Amino acid sequence: MTKMEQFWAYFTAAVVEFDGSDGQLRNASNAQLRKAARAAALSLAVGQEPPVPSVAMFSLTATIYYNLTLEEHVDNGRASYYAHQYLTTEHFPRPTGLNGVVTEKYVVLGPYGCHVSSDQMLAEATRLGLHRPTPEETLVVGRAHRDLMLVGLVEQPWLDPCGNRVVPVVVGGEADFDLLDNGWGGVCSFLFRK
Repeated sequence: MTKMEQFWAYFTAAVVEFDGSDGQLRNASNAQLRKAARAAALSLAVGQEPPVPSVAMFSLTATIYYNLTLEEHVDNGRASYYAHQYLTTEHFPRPTGLNGVVTEKYVVLGPYGCHVSSDQMLAEATRLGLHRPTPEETLVVGRAHRDLMLVGLVEQPWLDPCGNRVVPVVVGGEADFDLLDNGWGGVCSFLFRK
């Protein structure tokens, strides 16, 4: 994350904190903007981890068919060429005890409108008492909500041959994957289980 991206993350979070706006600056007064800029500059100067701005989140219920393999979940809808090679049971082993058909409640956090790190999102999920999703959950929910770029910060990311940690994502209903440690742009949403 560049210094400017860090400043923007601090600034947006400060505006939300001071005036309860949605972080888009539409409702903030000049005095609130100056106060937010001072708070952001101070946070950046002392090297704090940028905060995760408050955003609307929504809850949903989804049914996951664990009697299907991860490969069958990938094949059940659109998927990138590489998703067929990388989103496999070998790379993302299923936790023991997940069998049959399961209906669960989920929360989608974001999008935030600014760069966020995986660590920030996991800290926010912990604060809210949420749990990491499985790759299957990410695919099912992401395909049901094609308007989202949905990231699944799974419990055990796959370590690819280059040493990168990889997690499943669904973009416009298409299964894909991305690198866990690069951070996430402002259009990303994140799936967690209640």
